[in-house]
Amino acid sequence: MKPRHLLFLLALLGACKLLQKTSTNPVDKPDDKKIAGPKGGSVAVRSQAAFAQVLDQVDDKALRRQLEDFAQGGLGLPLDTEGTSPNAVIKTAEKYLGTPHRGGGRDRSGIDCSGLVSVAFEANGVKPFRGSSNSLARYGLVINDRRELQRGDLLFFARTYKAKDVLTHTGIYLGDGKFIHTSSSKGVVVSNLEDPSYWLPRYVFATRVFAP
Repeated sequence: MKPRHLLFLLALLGACKLLQKTSTNPVDKPDDKKIAGPKGGSVAVRSQAAFAQVLDQVDDKALRRQLEDFAQGGLGLPLDTEGTSPNAVIKTAEKYLGTPHRGGGRDRSGIDCSGLVSVAFEANGVKPFRGSSNSLARYGLVINDRRELQRGDLLFFARTYKAKDVLTHTGIYLGDGKFIHTSSSKGVVVSNLEDPSYWLPRYVFATRVFAP
């Protein structure tokens, strides 16, 4: 790990400990029983460590600064997915295949990328789970190595269009390098994450919101 990123990680861990000491709201405290990933340890702390590895892989200095700023807003937030499964969420998302893209849309007349993800989860009892790609990326365990991706993981991409947020696109991993998402030009489709001409260069990290 690069020294700069080690200092960044230590600062985040210090902030995390301070929040745990000062917070009186149980919602602010990550609950491993309701978050994905291996058992044991704080999901928030493990997410910060994994995110430091993400930063190590980013050569673009401007993008790295944006990601550092994003991480300061929190990672590893709790999401209760115990009542559903990756297959159920994916089955719901697949019902939207062919639906056209519409910014802010959340139905079959038109839907955007974060709308598809939130609708697929909320239809299976995971509520509330709404917001932009930037907001959704704060939930679950950060996965920095795409070789470790599992079915149902959420994928996050940067700079797919000009925006204030650093993370501008999201989708649900299906397995075998494929993911379902809403394309701005094609609507809801299945794409190849390993596509070197578009998706792979813009991929940043994933989060795991289902327990193994």
